[in-house]
Parts: sequence; C-alpha cells; structure tokens
Amino acid sequence: MVIAIQVAELNFKIAQDQIQEIREVFKDHPGGYEIVAITESKSDKIRAQAQWMNTLRNHPNINVTINFAAESADV
Repeated sequence: MVIAIQVAELNFKIAQDQIQEIREVFKDHPGGYEIVAITESKSDKIRAQAQWMNTLRNHPNINVTINFAAESADV
C-alpha cells in the first residue's frame, strides 16, 4: 500500500494526531504500507491542488490518498 496524506498544517497537533492514527491503522496491513508524501494545504485551495498534482506526478504508484484538509476535497 502506497499512501499520500494532506493536512492543513503539519505543525497543528490535530494533524500530527491524524498522521499517527493513519500509521496505527495501517501498521498491520498485510504486505505493509509506505507513506510517500505528507503535504500541507495551508488552508489554500490553489496550494492544495498544486500539492496533490505534484504528489501524484512524483509518485504514480500511490493507491491510497487521505485528505484532512477541507479545501482539498474537490481536487
């Protein structure tokens, strides 16, 4: 499993907690997992879209995307 995550701000405690929970949920996944990208939207829709496009371009093998930034929902 190859995972990419986007949060609003990495330094927010809630973002750190969310990332930790993802690690916890996937730790026992058969075959393992790898988080290849964690990006920040900085609560900006244009930035969120650009971050996702760059992430997907740089890691075409991603098969799970997790978004905690509301402004990124329609990317």
